Amino acid sequence: MNNYRMKISKIRFYDWIAYFLLFIGGINYSLIALFDFNLIEKIISLTAPIYTVTFEYIKTIVYIIIGISAIYFIYNLNKLRS
Repeated sequence: MNNYRMKISKIRFYDWIAYFLLFIGGINYSLIALFDFNLIEKIISLTAPIYTVTFEYIKTIVYIIIGISAIYFIYNLNKLRS
């Protein structure tokens, strides 16, 4: 148990960023499934210029980053277990 706490305390800043993105992605997909509301799309549409092509590219990049953070989370989870 003590070894596990030592590993948890060594979580780096970019680990927290990946966890946060994974959390936002999970909340987003839950909102899409339950209420047909896309939170990420709403946030991007408020902050990005209203150009269709740019909007689609930014949305795709955000989803790719969230996917990469999920893969990184799985990698870290396996690293913590060993």
